[in-house]
Amino acid sequence: MLVVSLAFCALVAAGVNVPGDGLARAIASRLVCAVNLGEGCGGEPSALVLEYGAEVAELVSNHVPTLEYEEGMLALPIDYRDCREVACAQGAESGRISETNAGEPVTLFSHVVDCRDPEAPDPPWAICVGDAAGNLYLQYWAYYPDSKTAPFGDAGFHPDDWESFQVRIGRPEKVEERASSHHGYNGEGGDPINDTGWFGGKPAWTDATGRYSISSGSHAGRVGTDPADKQIRRPSAIQRMPQRWTRPEDIHVIPIESFSDEWDEYEGSPDHKPAWLKDVFVYPEATGTSG
Repeated sequence: MLVVSLAFCALVAAGVNVPGDGLARAIASRLVCAVNLGEGCGGEPSALVLEYGAEVAELVSNHVPTLEYEEGMLALPIDYRDCREVACAQGAESGRISETNAGEPVTLFSHVVDCRDPEAPDPPWAICVGDAAGNLYLQYWAYYPDSKTAPFGDAGFHPDDWESFQVRIGRPEKVEERASSHHGYNGEGGDPINDTGWFGGKPAWTDATGRYSISSGSHAGRVGTDPADKQIRRPSAIQRMPQRWTRPEDIHVIPIESFSDEWDEYEGSPDHKPAWLKDVFVYPEATGTSG
């Protein structure tokens, strides 16, 4: 029985399709826990292994960033399937935070685009041409019930805000990061011009620090500065030590691919598309943040 269980779990962890997908995944989840391929029965590491295989799941888990919130920010990223009301996403004003005042866990949705073999991308519909070829991309998507870009008042408001923090792992194991910011992306320090998306935008990848700095209101992001790095590329008010943060181990990570059958049921703001309808979801080197 143990041998059969190990063999079954190895197939699932390697991404091999098995008969009866729904039932098979449910059984596999229990077996994965039983043979300790994931950390904790029913926990997210097991879900990551089931979706991505052991190797990539470990990378996804290891690169979850520390979330650093701008002073005065109360919003936290949550699972939109549980609640899409602003009140559900409000949290404490300071300190280390793992859940909202309403008890919703801080949540990021993971998505992997494997372009290490551009002739056989994973998922198969991914675009792995140009600068994307040869890299592994880990995307972490944050959902907020709304966005309020100051100082534009009502014109800067929209419901259903999807933001992302992205990791690019190249060869030989070069790790870079960027974060969505308005119409473009920002690396460490930020670039207001790139926020506009003018001139096609820049990829904005910078060296990895494992820190995701998030602005109040708009939730525009940038790669946070490593405290050990004395050479800050660009000054930014948000780069000082945060008053409010969420550690990687406190973040609930859900593979967005695990509920792909629910994507068509999503009804949100028509002008602000969910993660799976954005260009970067398919082409990980996209320089714009819209669909």
